[in-house]
Amino acid sequence: MTAMGIKHRLIDKTGSLGRRLHKRVLLLACITLFGLAVAIMISLLGAKDRLERQFRVAGLTATHAFDSYLLDVRSDLVATAAALSQTRDKGNLMRQLIARRPTLFELELIDPAGQVLLQRSRAGRPDQAPRREQPWFATVRLGNSYLGPVDFGEFSVPTVTLAAPVTNELGVFSASLVARFDLTTLWNIAISLAVGDSGYIYIADERGHLVAHRNLRLLYSDATLEQQLGLSPGDIGDGGLHYYSSLDANPVIGFGMRMELAPWYAIVEQPLEEALGPVLVRVVIMLLALVLAWLLVRSIVRFTRRQILQPLEQLREGVDRLQTGDLTTRTRLAPGHGELTQLGNAFDHMAAQLQAREKQLRQSLTEATELKNLLDNVFSSIVSGVLTTDLQGRISLCNLAALRILGYSDSSGLVGQTIGGLLSPLGQLVLPHVEGVMQSHRPVIGLEVCAELPERGLVHLRVNLSALRGAEQTQGIAIVIDDVTEMKQMESQRRLLEHMVSPAILDQLDPDRLELGGKRSEITAIFADIHGFTRISEQMAPEQLVGLLNRYLGAMADAVLAEEGTIDKFLGDAIMAWFNAPLPQADHALRAVRTALRIRSAIAALHQELPAPLRLSFGIGIHMGDAVLGLIGTQERIEYTAIGDDVNTAKRLQEHSGINQILISAQIYAAVQADVEVRPLQRIRVKGKQKPLEVYEVIGLKNRS
Repeated sequence: MTAMGIKHRLIDKTGSLGRRLHKRVLLLACITLFGLAVAIMISLLGAKDRLERQFRVAGLTATHAFDSYLLDVRSDLVATAAALSQTRDKGNLMRQLIARRPTLFELELIDPAGQVLLQRSRAGRPDQAPRREQPWFATVRLGNSYLGPVDFGEFSVPTVTLAAPVTNELGVFSASLVARFDLTTLWNIAISLAVGDSGYIYIADERGHLVAHRNLRLLYSDATLEQQLGLSPGDIGDGGLHYYSSLDANPVIGFGMRMELAPWYAIVEQPLEEALGPVLVRVVIMLLALVLAWLLVRSIVRFTRRQILQPLEQLREGVDRLQTGDLTTRTRLAPGHGELTQLGNAFDHMAAQLQAREKQLRQSLTEATELKNLLDNVFSSIVSGVLTTDLQGRISLCNLAALRILGYSDSSGLVGQTIGGLLSPLGQLVLPHVEGVMQSHRPVIGLEVCAELPERGLVHLRVNLSALRGAEQTQGIAIVIDDVTEMKQMESQRRLLEHMVSPAILDQLDPDRLELGGKRSEITAIFADIHGFTRISEQMAPEQLVGLLNRYLGAMADAVLAEEGTIDKFLGDAIMAWFNAPLPQADHALRAVRTALRIRSAIAALHQELPAPLRLSFGIGIHMGDAVLGLIGTQERIEYTAIGDDVNTAKRLQEHSGINQILISAQIYAAVQADVEVRPLQRIRVKGKQKPLEVYEVIGLKNRS
């Protein structure tokens, strides 16, 4: 089966089979979870409806009982008021009413002026005070019945005032019948009405004061419901369920209904736990079912993803990689995926066969490529510049070193042009030799070329040229270029330094150990001067004068270097040098004396070569002591020199020397007296010294035979 065939079975125009399967599983899961969620919502709504019905029934029962009681009491009072207008024995009729109504505390007949006509009271305390200021007085005078608010006054029980008008035979208002009723019966009715196992009903007026409640402490409280619950009776009695903390500070579900005959509210409350207990059980069961359904769906989705989608994705990725030419791709499906595992194994076997065939085809190419890469790496790693040309002298190949040496930034500026087109004057210098090798096929080895290149300045190159031979014939020229500019510069610097420092000392110097600034050391300083040079300088041309001076100074410098001394500087026709620095020399004083004797011998030999007018004399001064040696100057101009009073003393001795005379100080004589023959001289005074100096003239070295 080909890769395209496998891909066509896995992917069609409508999308991935795995994705479609995954979508269907997710759709089924969503439907299941949505159904359970809807069931929970229906259960909650059903519980809400059930609670509303239960509370409404309880509220209707309470309001019906209260309204019936109040209706009965008011009807009896109205009937008695109508009877009073037709009888003369009004007191007996009022006693009969009190007898029929045990809850009647007090019954009064009030004339239109507000005076008490008759009074019957169970408390036995007649009160004849005018009643004109009572709230019922104006209502009853208009011919209307009156129901007053609940009062817990002097009787310490809830009472309510009822008043009805009394008319004469002509229907004209003649008196008011006022009764105060005990609401204990209503209280008992409220307490006896139960809602569920622990629910209850209580009565409150429209101001929020309790009319009937099972808790006497709350009943006698002056606080309103709104102050205690945050809800007024009107808020609770809006026809819906309310959740709040009851007067007992317990969470409850509350429901309220307004009565018809009295401005009161019957409030039904049931503890939250009891009200929602059965619902919560069903909800918990449904939530557990929802969780189980979710776990089941999650298990199905994970099974689908791991057992079907992931294997299909591995197969698809394998097909994609195989199409891009990656023959190392393998699906490596784990066992347990059924037909998908078999399909994956077949795909892996096919890829392995293709890889083996490709390996056979690439084996020879790989070997050739490795050899080419090796040659390229070697070619790029060569520090010498390498150029190859064709038979027309056009450059065909170059390495990185050649670009760097010749000052080219990249190969595009070098490859393709002829040797003669190289940076001037390099091309003109090399071209004749290239043509010679092309004609004779003989190599040119060690060709030295010095050229000024634009990018690098003055460079020194060593060029080797040879014929570039192929399998059968010459293909061009191979040119190897070495940059010896730095080596040439170092050689020039060393040759210059060798004129100042003995080669033996120069070989021992370590540049890393030289210290910037000064360092105090004991040295032997020597100054040698050519006498009479100023006199003859007026008689000679400058070129001849410089040549003569160089011969004298050269003889002096050779003598210093022969004893491994250090030349500090040339001072016109004089030379300054020292010993015991920069490397220590135990016999530095003796070396300085031997140097002076060598100068004497060298000048004597030079006189044999020069005409008499040019035979000049010399004078030498030698002294030893401490001096500061180091690198003195600025970053632009640095000089290694010695500075100190003892150096100046050597200079002063040289200035006092006579013709061909070598003067040494007492310090030098003390160090060399065993080896040098001297003649004491008269003490001399020198500039900068208060005391005269003890001076000796060197005769020669002692004979130790």
